[in-house]
Amino acid sequence: MPDNALQTLLHAHFPSAENSTIASWAAQLNREQAVALAYEFVEQKHRRDPMKDADDLMAIGKRLKATAKIFDRLGAPANEELWDSGLLQILNKFRIAAGELNSAEILSNFLIEVASTVEACANSIESGATETPNPASQAKQRKRAAELMAERARLAFEALSDEHAAVRTNALKGEAYGPFLDFVAAIFHHFSISGSPEAWARKATRNN
Repeated sequence: MPDNALQTLLHAHFPSAENSTIASWAAQLNREQAVALAYEFVEQKHRRDPMKDADDLMAIGKRLKATAKIFDRLGAPANEELWDSGLLQILNKFRIAAGELNSAEILSNFLIEVASTVEACANSIESGATETPNPASQAKQRKRAAELMAERARLAFEALSDEHAAVRTNALKGEAYGPFLDFVAAIFHHFSISGSPEAWARKATRNN
């Protein structure tokens, strides 16, 4: 689905650009944002303190065991409903002839096995965790979206304006300004990107 708000933004900054070109760059910017978000998601997963993962796995294991105990005390009506529900069909490891074990007991055994496996994973993480992620490295990784979008904004700006992207500085006030900076700021606002538009706009121009 076309991003009409983004196309309107592009038209506002590049009024002489063709509609088809605007639509093409809007699509490219949206794709780049999707890639940036994917990077962010993966990096956030890698950044997480492994000891926190171990703690969460231990908590899951304890709750599964508590759930298994609840299954153990269920009566005949619940067992019949569980059997009829088809839930047990996914438990291939515990699929047995009807009547050998009741439905609740099968589920209890399954949860205990899952809990034990999860706790073993937690212990493995704890034994292998030797250092805490570097905060400086984490901060650098969190800026991936800003870096990617500033670079894509530079390419869009130069293609749509036929001008070289540059961040200008007022010599008297020392303030940054210019159409490229305005465009990067608008893109950051549109995609809710954290970070300084000026800093990332300058970086994008320095790299080229």
